[in-house]
Amino acid sequence: RANAIKVSARLLRLLARREDFRLAELHGGGLIHVIPRECEAVFAAGGDLETLRDVLEEPVRQIRLEYARTDPEMEITLEAAEAAGTDCLSAEDSRRLLITPHIAWASRESRQLLVRKLEENLKSFAEGGRLNRIC
Repeated sequence: RANAIKVSARLLRLLARREDFRLAELHGGGLIHVIPRECEAVFAAGGDLETLRDVLEEPVRQIRLEYARTDPEMEITLEAAEAAGTDCLSAEDSRRLLITPHIAWASRESRQLLVRKLEENLKSFAEGGRLNRIC
């Protein structure tokens, strides 16, 4: 399944290579422990909408091919929006922005908890218990 934030970051990174790209907002992934299905980015970029669509046409086609089986109805849209009242990062800061993947299990404590819960579940199962069983 596609992570909408990662897909958006991939496309934004391509746009950020342009000198006139400035990121204003990035929203997505409002639920905990769920792969984000939606993401919205607001940015400023020189050139017209058709030029930006041309820049993204091939990468969007490639992304749709990658996720054709798991997300056949994936929508990736680029729309013009009002710029009034939107504060943007500088072009330099927009290019330096780093968007990282979800790393909930990266901490030692999280992995230790996972192993402890797995041990409890296996012990319960071996003893004929019903700990965390759904059927």
